Amino acid sequence: MKKIFYLFCLIQVLCISELYSQPNLPPKVADSLWGIWSNPEKPALDRSKALNDYAWSGYLRTKPDTAFYYGNIQYEFAKNAGLKDQEAVALTLMGNTWFMRGNYDESLLYSKRALLLFEEIDSKRQIAMACGNIGSLYTSKGEYAMGLEYYNRAMKLFQEIESLQGIAQAYNNIGLIYYYQDNNNEAIDYFTKSLELKEKFGDKRSIGHTLGNFGITYARMAEFEKAIEYNEKCLAIQEKLGDKFGMANSYDNIGMVYGLMGNYSEAEVFFLKGKEMRELVGDKRGVVQSLNNIAANHTKLNDVDKMIEIADEAYSLAKEVGIPRLIKEAAKFKYMYFVVNKDLQNAYNFLNEIKEIGEFEMKTNYFSLTEREKEIYFAKIEIDFSLFFDFIASFPEKYSESIGTAYNIAITNKGLLLKSSTAMRQNIINSGDSLLIKDYENWLELKKNIAKMFEAGQDTKEYEFAANELERELVKKSTLFSDYEKFRNVKWEDIKAGLKKGEAAVEFVHYHGIIDSLDNVYYIAFLVTHKSKKPIMIKLCSEKELQDILGVMQDNDLDFVNAVYGGLENTSTELYQKIWKPLEKHLKGIKKVYYSPSGLLHKVSFAALGKRKNVFLCDDYSLFQMSSTGNLAMKSNVELGRNDNFLILGGVQYNTEFTNNEIWNYLPGTEKEANVIKTKLANDGYNVSSLIAENASEENVKIKADNYSVLHISTHGFFFPDPEKAEAERAKSVTKGEVEFRGVDLRQANYANWSFVNNKNPLMRSGLVLAGGNDVWERKTAIEGEDGILTANEVSVLNLPKTKLVVLSACETGLGDIKGSEGVFGLQRAFKIAGVHNIIMSLWQVPDKETVEFMELFYDDLIKSGNVNQAFFNAQKFMRSKYDPFYWAAFVLIE
Repeated sequence: MKKIFYLFCLIQVLCISELYSQPNLPPKVADSLWGIWSNPEKPALDRSKALNDYAWSGYLRTKPDTAFYYGNIQYEFAKNAGLKDQEAVALTLMGNTWFMRGNYDESLLYSKRALLLFEEIDSKRQIAMACGNIGSLYTSKGEYAMGLEYYNRAMKLFQEIESLQGIAQAYNNIGLIYYYQDNNNEAIDYFTKSLELKEKFGDKRSIGHTLGNFGITYARMAEFEKAIEYNEKCLAIQEKLGDKFGMANSYDNIGMVYGLMGNYSEAEVFFLKGKEMRELVGDKRGVVQSLNNIAANHTKLNDVDKMIEIADEAYSLAKEVGIPRLIKEAAKFKYMYFVVNKDLQNAYNFLNEIKEIGEFEMKTNYFSLTEREKEIYFAKIEIDFSLFFDFIASFPEKYSESIGTAYNIAITNKGLLLKSSTAMRQNIINSGDSLLIKDYENWLELKKNIAKMFEAGQDTKEYEFAANELERELVKKSTLFSDYEKFRNVKWEDIKAGLKKGEAAVEFVHYHGIIDSLDNVYYIAFLVTHKSKKPIMIKLCSEKELQDILGVMQDNDLDFVNAVYGGLENTSTELYQKIWKPLEKHLKGIKKVYYSPSGLLHKVSFAALGKRKNVFLCDDYSLFQMSSTGNLAMKSNVELGRNDNFLILGGVQYNTEFTNNEIWNYLPGTEKEANVIKTKLANDGYNVSSLIAENASEENVKIKADNYSVLHISTHGFFFPDPEKAEAERAKSVTKGEVEFRGVDLRQANYANWSFVNNKNPLMRSGLVLAGGNDVWERKTAIEGEDGILTANEVSVLNLPKTKLVVLSACETGLGDIKGSEGVFGLQRAFKIAGVHNIIMSLWQVPDKETVEFMELFYDDLIKSGNVNQAFFNAQKFMRSKYDPFYWAAFVLIE
């Protein structure tokens, strides 16, 4: 039972966020300062400065209340003497005393008053220092977006006045923002810049700060030797300077490294040293940090009773200090303790607090981040929401009233990165702000260049930094993200209201379970109909059970599909038993189901789930896949009319006159498909264009795509699994018997291996092959211009908000890396980011001949009805009556 605590036993560290302050002074100098202050014959300015230096160096870290007393005296003296800058300096001192005592809200009040005065006298250096201090306060409160805003403001001002020391401290502090967001590489980059500057002006204390921050970052990266080395260097400097505040940090951080290395006894020694030192200097925030570390350490020493005793103390003090992050960490220990001891009501109370703090952190931090930073940040915080699913799924009857809350969490967070990113783009485009739109277009152009460089294997670091900075400005100027509630206003009741009689919504969710089995992944479903009084939650299966059926790195070929789904005569029901049969008793009278998959379920063709011999799910239900059932609150079927135009691509000529090795074979079915569809549409009066043979080039697609309502792309497609998880398996051949596929074996390709197959970026491992594509896959080095491979990465920077439908008539275009609640990172995500409303994609290697037949049926019905959903459903229904699932069930329509 004690094992369930281990998920929370992540040793906490205290980074050093640098305040812009005065240095500590020797005792003799301090005496001299008091002498100056006490002498009424001295100029008022000299007396004010002397008192400030005396309080700052003598009492700020050791007796902050005394420092505040002297700061207040200085403030009144400066005010009476008409020394406005000294008023601000005194306010800064008083603000920092509250910082030392852990009261960040009070500290902010004084610091912002100081900033206003510095702005009145227009002192850039002092404005910059005030901004840096305010940034540190927001960072300490866990409001990283505001912290970064003030740090960047400070940085620009320090650069203007060429203050190396100020710039170095700003680098250090920005690095901490990235550390807190789990963006280790960016953090290391900023710490490196900071240290390089600090070594030029030789401020030992400040150098120690950054060395310590290196140490804790390397520890999280599991580079323990470096972590110990940097932390010990930091500690040596702090001991020499007598910096007790810094020494306490280092003790905790060294303890953290030993804890991660499994040396818990040694870790305990350092944590206790850190706690004692923090108590000595009155650092309540740091004491909470130390207590959380000691509590975590005791769980690893299997001393749960001691753990909860310490966690109680940590929680009480964290509440007093008022730092949400620290409260949440202490609350997790208490939550799991009560779960283990079957005190469910107390566990539930702490669970709600954890959830609410998680939502607060999202509100204050998430929407100011770039896309990449959002992904990293949410991966860190997602476990807080996973706890809620785990608890409600474990005790559904006792806490049935909270099932609706759990459903709301699911629809809020599923695809949040995608929703926020696409909304930002749309918000900018519709803003009417020509300068903002121009910045957005520049950002898109920069992203396009990065995509090309990435594909060519070139170093993109400098360009990515520039793109991130520009994106950060776009986010700031996009007013949509000032209100988090806009992304939380869809509730399950709104989904219910969007359903008609005979309709149901099913939201699948996967989460890390810790109550029943440590860190297993489980699947549940939330179900609501038009008459539901509250949502129903159904427990399904574990991820391991799904992997046993679907495999981990299987080839998505004929053998795989037949094994998972079977055929008309040998229908396989195993997958149906796991993920759908448990729902059936709640679906009586339901004919249409809107569903949103999660995790491995993104790989499943729900229409082909076999119930019994020659009976599939699509025989009983009209199935419509959605990114989230939350979209039902704004449901609208995509209708096509006479004003819509089509771009049809097929019959791609993959060879050129320079081709020596035909890696991608010509697909005759794609040319037939393109010509038939073009003719049907043209005969019915639609405006239709086509790209055939050599004209079906990457360049033409990029130029023309945003001018059309519908894009139909019939060609070879590819997706390669994460190279770090498994050796990518390739299709053994282009054909199996008489079946010809729109995919290929690329094991012998050169350029492909390092640019696509083994690329760490999932959007580079998914794509479409266009004209001349055979040459690039033979190539050993990159050349200028387009290469004939349209990657998902390149698709993501297209601008397609006017595109109602994209049909990808190719292999495996619906696959990609599956990441948490964000879903599939591949072509489908790329087209969604680009703004496309609906996408038809494939889950496995589609057969050429039958794909032509499917597409003809789809367009015949589309021309008659104009309804994309109905046309897709009807085409699938007809194909199902003739063929095994392999021939018709690969294609999914994603709304």
